[in-house]
Amino acid sequence: MPSDSIPPSISLLRQQPLPLPSAAKHHIENLIIARTFALCSFVFFTTSIANWFSPKTVLNENREAAKFPELAWNLASLASFCRSFENFFNDRFAFREQLVARNSLLYLKLFRAPRSQKVLLGKNGFFFYADYTNRPMMTGSKPFTVDQMYVWKSLLEERHYWCKQRGIDYFLLLAPGKSSIYPELLPDAYSQCSRRTRTDQFIDFLKQTGSPVQIIDTRAAVLSGKGRLPLYFKTDSHWNRLGAYYGYKSMIESIRARHPNVAPPHQLSEFVLRPFPFKWGDLARMQGLFGILSETTVDLDLKRPYPAELIRDYHYTENELGLGAWTRAFGFHRRDSNLPSLVMFRDSFARFMIDPFLPDHFSRCSFYWQPKFSKSIVLREKPDIVVQQILERSFYLDSPEI
Repeated sequence: MPSDSIPPSISLLRQQPLPLPSAAKHHIENLIIARTFALCSFVFFTTSIANWFSPKTVLNENREAAKFPELAWNLASLASFCRSFENFFNDRFAFREQLVARNSLLYLKLFRAPRSQKVLLGKNGFFFYADYTNRPMMTGSKPFTVDQMYVWKSLLEERHYWCKQRGIDYFLLLAPGKSSIYPELLPDAYSQCSRRTRTDQFIDFLKQTGSPVQIIDTRAAVLSGKGRLPLYFKTDSHWNRLGAYYGYKSMIESIRARHPNVAPPHQLSEFVLRPFPFKWGDLARMQGLFGILSETTVDLDLKRPYPAELIRDYHYTENELGLGAWTRAFGFHRRDSNLPSLVMFRDSFARFMIDPFLPDHFSRCSFYWQPKFSKSIVLREKPDIVVQQILERSFYLDSPEI
């Protein structure tokens, strides 16, 4: 039959593919699903196994990852090995951080509550660190016993007299917790709690007993800076650089009472205030939301350069907690020989106090990231002043760890 005589209905059928038999169609679909599943499983397990050998040991929840368990060849050890290996694998399976973060964020949005029991969600989006030391400070519970205060007093007075015998002034600098500066932003359940803390109790005790220990209580200075601009991060337990400015101001004013040749603290007008985007909060990290919860806070830049030179050399190798580049010991030197020298034992709260504030006031200042006082460092450095910076919550430890 000539092509031009083919009926239109037959011609249309020739242009369309013939449908596959139902069995063949199902076979192809199952093959695609199986290969997709195999590919996903391969990526998941190879990534998980690669994480076994990763040098990263600290997870977003601010804890150390479970280590690969040791196996001894007996039944009890075998059962323990299975449990330990499950913890090890759970801490390292592929995309764990991303899955934890999305789950925590969903929980926070739905229930307005953090996933970590060590974090409180306050008002205006403020998070508070609520571990076993901070909770009693927020509630005013667990006051010092007299014996506990004498333990602290004896330790600090021994340190004071040891330094005094060597012509050194010793100061204990207290960095306030966020709840001491922003108690009104705590959850409503804390609104009726006592605001008298162990800090108040201990400072009154030192005055009553005539102790020579010099404590720099920065709370009043920081409270004086409260206003439109935040002094603490919302998603972090630390003060920002503006809050640290008021802590620095209190520190220099206290030191000047003993060393009048130290220059007065900088005025706030000497700095440029600028917005500072921040998404690395430790309280966000404890919920698995590191890098996801963000905020805009304030930062300060000194309008003029200061003459101190940053030094990192062999003098700054002894440092108990200096495990990373930003926690190593370091110092600043300048040529003003008439200025006193400083050694500071500090933690993360002093990070924003140092630069750009402190180096302008001392001929030499050295900073060691460790909570404990070190006589060997002091004897080597021979400073005029020693400042030991601790957190206010340190008073709630079972025993002094400074």
